Amino acid sequence: MSSSSSIKSEWMLVAETISIPALQELASRHAYPQEPPLAPAPITVHTPPLWGAYNLAYPITLPDGRKWLARIPFPEYFDQPSMESAMCTLRLICEKTTIPIPTIHAYDTSSENALGAPYILMDFAEGVSLDSVWLDIDDDARRRIFEQIAGHMSQLGRFEFDKIGALCYDEASRTYSVGPCRRQQLVNCSSDADMPVETRPMEDLGPFDTAHGFFAHLVQSFVGTFAPAEKPFAYLTRMLALSLPDPAYDGPPFVLSHPDFNPQNILVDPVTFEVTAFIDWDGVQVGPRHGDFARCPTWITKDWDPALYQWVAPRAMDALPPGSSNAFGNEELMDNMSGSHASDPDVDTSGSSSSSVKTQSETDADSEKSGVEEPVVPCTVAGKDATEASCPQPIDSSDSETSESPLTSSSSGISTSSSSESGISSLSTSSEESPETLRRHRELYASIYAGIDPQNADITRQSHIYEALHIALHNPFPLAHGIVTKLRNEWIKMAEEKDTR
Repeated sequence: MSSSSSIKSEWMLVAETISIPALQELASRHAYPQEPPLAPAPITVHTPPLWGAYNLAYPITLPDGRKWLARIPFPEYFDQPSMESAMCTLRLICEKTTIPIPTIHAYDTSSENALGAPYILMDFAEGVSLDSVWLDIDDDARRRIFEQIAGHMSQLGRFEFDKIGALCYDEASRTYSVGPCRRQQLVNCSSDADMPVETRPMEDLGPFDTAHGFFAHLVQSFVGTFAPAEKPFAYLTRMLALSLPDPAYDGPPFVLSHPDFNPQNILVDPVTFEVTAFIDWDGVQVGPRHGDFARCPTWITKDWDPALYQWVAPRAMDALPPGSSNAFGNEELMDNMSGSHASDPDVDTSGSSSSSVKTQSETDADSEKSGVEEPVVPCTVAGKDATEASCPQPIDSSDSETSESPLTSSSSGISTSSSSESGISSLSTSSEESPETLRRHRELYASIYAGIDPQNADITRQSHIYEALHIALHNPFPLAHGIVTKLRNEWIKMAEEKDTR
């Protein structure tokens, strides 16, 4: 999808195919299995639906007051094996941990059902997305949130696997195994206008016995998509990808982690800041320990992605021409301010964003990130509690095509995340945290995680490097260039430190 308007057009077309009575009957059958054929009272399906880059979501109110969410993927981006793997992985996590994940009551990965589409029926997750409050809370609240996140994520350490890939479940033997990864690869990563960026269908990769083998496969696909003039950059990326990951973590065990560890996928109580849910586990897989459950949350490593990180130092603001959209991802501005590219990534005045807080207007960049889905944040509007502002008033299904709801507003932020109204393209420093602030966040999170899981503390401290490498290998040349430049500087720094020992 190339823009917010195209996403909206897509979901409108999909929504037209969804029968509200069929969805009501489906919810009734699973919510009240002992009272066929329908619930004791009408089930309310709130319309219009919420929408994200890859899914529609219908809030549902049951007669007994329970609230569910029906999640329906867009056909163009749906991958049945990925959904089946995600469902069995979430079942394992819910059975063996106390990580707050919305309970899944029913799902179907096929279209052979009354709805005529794949679906998931899950609990409605209460709370507001963390990105809607992060910049407004104090340090004590942030520490409390970090403590909860680290505690929850460390529980994923209970699961260890001998291969890298997607989890599978065998109903007959009731056992889990690791099958191939699922990935939508780029056909072209070049910046050559005659070689437009394209993607090919999802395909199986692996499973892999080593992290090196996993990275080598990603690199091989990555290098093969560049124009001849850009091959040196691709070869530099290959060298970094095969040398930066710590060889101590090359073999098993391999582990699970949240696939999109961003603040829009973490819901919190807006008063107590209790973490209420981790959402959007689409694409969850077993991966190398370099980027596992012990890694830093991605919004505090965003300065490692110059293509998306938009912080501008206050002293640079006056130097920018009126209406300029330049930010710290611009290397010319970086050079003018610092005199040269700094080699220390944690104090460098350049910026980046590992997976970055995004706004609705940035779906162009999001669509280029294969395997990372933009979430639907269940009933969260402009930082207000879902029970307060998000769920529209009950609407009779016969009015669903013409009724209006604040949920469909393109500026509401319901389907993507935003740390401010202006989004990260704004030049205001209030929409981004400075590199120094992000460095302090990483230090705090690393110290908290080390207290919970000291065995994996080194992974936490170095996870921003793996995160940046992973992003570089999944993006075209214009987006990957700044990341690879920072990784090159980090590699040089590590080599110098090794020589002085």
